[in-house]
Amino acid sequence: MLRKPFISLYTRQSGVYTDIMLCLLVFAIYFSILKCMAIVNIVGILHDGGDTFCLFLLDLSGVWLIGIPFAFISALVWKFPIYGVYTLVMIEEVYKVFLSDMPDIRNIEWLKNLNPNYTEIKSGSCL
Repeated sequence: MLRKPFISLYTRQSGVYTDIMLCLLVFAIYFSILKCMAIVNIVGILHDGGDTFCLFLLDLSGVWLIGIPFAFISALVWKFPIYGVYTLVMIEEVYKVFLSDMPDIRNIEWLKNLNPNYTEIKSGSCL
């Protein structure tokens, strides 16, 4: 809705204008669903649970095994326009969402104790 006035501030070329409009549409679709789920799962739940090494591997593999190869192949081999390249690069978020849901959140065995001075609270006691 607000993308047209903002884009018109920066460019007057119709081809660039259309490409930016489509990139923003792709970003809005991915961000509203997949990126938010990935942020909640990765940064919120799993990172705060202390599972940082697995998250490091998830981010590293998402970028280097999915994002960069798709960007290279779609831009240089398949000659996709910028919004097509951006769409394929954002598949990295799909990968992150599905793999970040792999640990069973209800099973607390993946949680790590980040406070060495923590003593277990007895059930029924108030914090």
